[in-house]
Amino acid sequence: MIDRILQFSIRQRVLVVAVTLGVALWGLYTAPSLPIDAVPDITTNQVQINTVAPAFAPLEMERYVTFPIEVAMSNLPNKEEVRSLSQFGLSQVTITFKDNVDLYLARQQVLERLIAAERELPAGVSPELGPVSTGLGEIFQFTVEGEGHTLMERRTLLDWQIKPQLRTVPGVIEVNSFGGLEKQYEVLIDPMKLVSFGLSLRQIIDALQKNNMNAGGAYFERGGEQTLVRAVGLVQSPSDVENVVVSAEHGTPIYIRDIGTVGIGAQVRQGASTRNGRETVMGMVMLLKGENSREVAGRKAAAPPGSKGTPRRGDHRAVLRPDRTCSEHGANSGKKSSRRRTACRSRSVSVSAPDPRRADSFLRNSRCYARGDCRDGVFRNLCEPHEPRCNRLRAHRRCGRDHG
Repeated sequence: MIDRILQFSIRQRVLVVAVTLGVALWGLYTAPSLPIDAVPDITTNQVQINTVAPAFAPLEMERYVTFPIEVAMSNLPNKEEVRSLSQFGLSQVTITFKDNVDLYLARQQVLERLIAAERELPAGVSPELGPVSTGLGEIFQFTVEGEGHTLMERRTLLDWQIKPQLRTVPGVIEVNSFGGLEKQYEVLIDPMKLVSFGLSLRQIIDALQKNNMNAGGAYFERGGEQTLVRAVGLVQSPSDVENVVVSAEHGTPIYIRDIGTVGIGAQVRQGASTRNGRETVMGMVMLLKGENSREVAGRKAAAPPGSKGTPRRGDHRAVLRPDRTCSEHGANSGKKSSRRRTACRSRSVSVSAPDPRRADSFLRNSRCYARGDCRDGVFRNLCEPHEPRCNRLRAHRRCGRDHG
């Protein structure tokens, strides 16, 4: 057999060389698209159940939360093991399945058992399934930096603008936030006033919950048209919270403002994130199990319409920047004295902060620049070292109205 192969190769030398070169070229062509990962994921096929109960000690967490969930998961098909972890206010149960079991089928089976086990848990305790990720799913970390912006503003920017955009990237299952101050509205009750009115904290909580919802009604016809009836009761501002009625004393209503104050605060912190010795806000991108981390890390997030700027490697900073998109109408480029009418719109977007050394090119590429931009809090650090550039742009601004 070997002799025949050698004789054929000698007689058909050109064919053998051509086939060898073709295979080599095909290998070079397909090599960049191979799903090669930096660190192969060897995590077992598992599903996690996380339960939060802030008032439970570790022993109570194990007895009233972890144990009932473990019993419900004990006879799952194709299950290999069930292990758990009980801490103060946190329970985590991990169910490991065989490698040939589809992960989403396993999650469906766990969810069905979890619904039945939830009836045996204490009131107010709601378990949740963990994300479809593994311990090696932390593929990208970044910090949110911005001169003149507080930790609360940067955390709000991360939670409400950056994270929704990153979740649109194929292969990203979750984006976790660390550090900063999570914004919330607080009602600070004066204990002395609470006792003087004869009220309790439970009454305050119930009043706030019942006065923060809409109520739907029927409709009535008039002139062949239907008019819907509904009561709008959602809280829109801190003043609405202050005007919530808690109780009444001899026909006189008792408002929240009579027994306390309403303000903006932050949740109780249990840690902090630092970068180069300074406190900052950090985000962690989690990889979907089965995806390639190298390919997912190279994909771009879907930016909102009109946004400018993309994150650069090695510079994962984000700031709020006004983005003005201009559309010119009736412009005559052949005459220098012609007037250009421009429609401008402003949009707050999350982008990478430009390097001050690139401010010249950044300002040159701006399509619409007005006097108000140089006074903006975000642009101040970029424009003050380049006031001549700003002055020239003010003199030749393309916007029809004066922003200053």
